Amino acid sequence: MRLNRAKYIIDELRSNDPENCPQKLRCWIKKEEKYDIYIFSILIKNASELKKIKDDLRDFIAIYFQSQLSLDVERWNIYQIYFCEQPIPLHEKVNLEEDKFATRKIMIDQNVAHNISDEEMCTLIYDAIFKFKFESTIKELPLLSDCISESELKIVELAVSANLENEEHLSNLVTRICDE
Repeated sequence: MRLNRAKYIIDELRSNDPENCPQKLRCWIKKEEKYDIYIFSILIKNASELKKIKDDLRDFIAIYFQSQLSLDVERWNIYQIYFCEQPIPLHEKVNLEEDKFATRKIMIDQNVAHNISDEEMCTLIYDAIFKFKFESTIKELPLLSDCISESELKIVELAVSANLENEEHLSNLVTRICDE
């Protein structure tokens, strides 16, 4: 895990538009072999602060930062992470995270302290973006023989032993079974 804080990016953004660059905004870089991944984070208090800032922050990053990048892969891999001290209603969280304009957005609103350290923030960011958690959705299936009745099992056995090649053979098997 290696995210580096990029204060120089925030300083440059602030010099372009000092009135619209939030004081709590931070930028992190994850260096890849041929490109960088940029992550902007901000600490907010609650849902009302989120409503006030989210669109303006997204647009600010798009105008003053994203538009200056030359590599497509870098323009497509910009993240905005919102750390919120209070839980955000689910519909607002979904609305934020479904907005894919300019950046990918992630809300972290569980156990966020108002004095969260850079190290804690870095760990939460890394886990949210780069630590994939795969849970198997495949359950162990019971044996077919445990799921079907004896008569159904007899049908399957007859069908297999009859080596059914066409509809006529199948029809004969069904007639035979019905007669028994």
